[in-house]
Amino acid sequence: SIRDKVMNIKHITDISTSGLMQRVLDIYLRNDIWDKHIQYMKKEYGIRYLEAVRAARKYLRGASFNQPYGGLILWIRMPDNVKATELYERCKEKKVLITPGTVFIKDAEGEKYIRLSFAAAEPAKITEGISIIGQVMEEIRTSI
Repeated sequence: SIRDKVMNIKHITDISTSGLMQRVLDIYLRNDIWDKHIQYMKKEYGIRYLEAVRAARKYLRGASFNQPYGGLILWIRMPDNVKATELYERCKEKKVLITPGTVFIKDAEGEKYIRLSFAAAEPAKITEGISIIGQVMEEIRTSI
């Protein structure tokens, strides 16, 4: 029932996909590689999720967050005297990228939050990155 819809969307977006890529996708779907990949990704992202939550609880002292029950990000509320944009700049110097809340929330309220994505990082890197965020956060808190 979705074949016609998919074909219409394909025509709109890409009228000339290579035959090789179409055959590869066909094999991928017919041999249940897609289902195996989905199961692998659920397991892998579950591990990353648990590691991010554990590391945030351990290293982000003074910050808070509500544990989500899914997804690939954590929204962290900063301690009162830590601004998200300053934390972003200092973490970037240490090769740790976060997204300040100001990207999503306009006005001063955005400075109170950061968004952490753990989708592209291995569990050990998640721990390392969140540990660095916690160290930088503490440096900012104690320098005031």
